Amino acid sequence: MQMETNTRWRCEMGIKRIVDTDFWLDDKVVDMFSPEDKLFFLYLMTNPHTTQLGIYQINRRVMAFEIGYSTDSINVLLDRFENDYKVIRYSKTTSEVAIKNYLRHSIIKGGKPVQDLLVKEINHVKDKSLLHFVYSGLSHDDNLNDTVKSLMHLFAVSNYQNDNDNDNDNENEVSYHDTCNDSYHDSYHDTSKKRTVFKAPTIDEVRAYCQERGNSVDPERFVDFYASKGWMVGKTKMKDWKATVRNWERSEKAKSAPKQHPDKSKKDGLEKLMKKLEES
Repeated sequence: MQMETNTRWRCEMGIKRIVDTDFWLDDKVVDMFSPEDKLFFLYLMTNPHTTQLGIYQINRRVMAFEIGYSTDSINVLLDRFENDYKVIRYSKTTSEVAIKNYLRHSIIKGGKPVQDLLVKEINHVKDKSLLHFVYSGLSHDDNLNDTVKSLMHLFAVSNYQNDNDNDNDNENEVSYHDTCNDSYHDSYHDTSKKRTVFKAPTIDEVRAYCQERGNSVDPERFVDFYASKGWMVGKTKMKDWKATVRNWERSEKAKSAPKQHPDKSKKDGLEKLMKKLEES
């Protein structure tokens, strides 16, 4: 009876993480994220190692065990989300992951206790470049929670940000959070830079690029799809149609790939662990 009560208490007191329901409605997630992408992104936002800050330490082998994928698959997913989707950054030296726009949605009610917690978590970050990565995605957002805004001030005062970082963190190639109600801010925060005017490709141009890459993307379907949407990706204007073709390419490969399952050894290990817990 005591064990049952303790188990119920742990479930009721578990840490809650917020995921906007628009995640499932966003055009980029629907059209470009593979099932594995959706699972992995939700895992990064809700796993038990997460923090309120959105920067936390987690080993790639732990990710593999908890999701049920191989370590090689985790490496591929991390590379895709960091270099293609540009929504996370993973530090191989400290095994820390940073989710770029996590703070936009994770804080509902702020206040001094929440601010103190965030400051504490900032001080615990080992790879300080991750702080700049998060700051770069939030510094020009006027719709942040007041507590998070005060945190941005702390970022600036503490000089966490690196003004010489030219990694183009604000690229909106594929990012669910960049399109949830507030992505338009990225288009106006720097009027000093010359804006590149997007030119919609023709079917022949898309076909030539697909032939060059040797993929199976249908050029007519691609052009018809985005022409019907005014060449918008989610709620933002398309910047690079070739990058979008590559995302379609990855999505089609992911959908055609056989579904991965945990190794038998991992299943056996988990079954042994559950048996020990039941006996104790």
